Amino acid sequence: MKLSRSLLGDHLLSEWELALVELAVFRRAPEVMTGPEHLIVPHLRGVLEPESRQVVKVVIAQGDKNRVILERQTPETPASTRQKWSEERFRAGLETAPLSASYKEFAKALFDIRSQFSDVELQWGKGNTGSVMLKRNGHQLVELYLNGWLGMRAKLASRALGEAAGAVYVGGVRRLFPDRAKNDYMCFVPPSPEKNLPLLLDLLKAGLKAVEGSPG
Repeated sequence: MKLSRSLLGDHLLSEWELALVELAVFRRAPEVMTGPEHLIVPHLRGVLEPESRQVVKVVIAQGDKNRVILERQTPETPASTRQKWSEERFRAGLETAPLSASYKEFAKALFDIRSQFSDVELQWGKGNTGSVMLKRNGHQLVELYLNGWLGMRAKLASRALGEAAGAVYVGGVRRLFPDRAKNDYMCFVPPSPEKNLPLLLDLLKAGLKAVEGSPG
């Protein structure tokens, strides 16, 4: 328990596991055989698995009136810090990615959408392949990967746009990609991107305009 408290105190943001091992010690009878006098057999008694912790950042903004801003942070583990993307890194990757002009125009249009709608944000993915996710009120509408894949979830779109506008948006996506957008979770390479990506962009803009100014 002292060891676990020490690990918890010194490595709050690190992933670790505590295993309790029982060591059974046997002593060899001299008349049976020669060799080491003792035999130690380990036996696993229990494992404490790591649990997710709520990590936040507190910022005290100075001004006419002090404001306390509480931001939820993702604990940085070795797995997450290896492939963390940012806007600068994604933009650089977009320029050099072997994607057609239609993909790159679609990605750049997502940046424009962010500046047009105050309740829209872009989130950067993690992993070997860079990705950008367009969200409204914290819920995903579409995700674009630098390898040409698109991702989205129907139920999250409904949460982002509301039931009515979300249903129109998801219905339009499924009509646009009937063979690939059948399930709640969709991840696929769009056929005919030169034709379909501009239409998908129109669907996004129409859905966001339909709920512009409405609460989340």
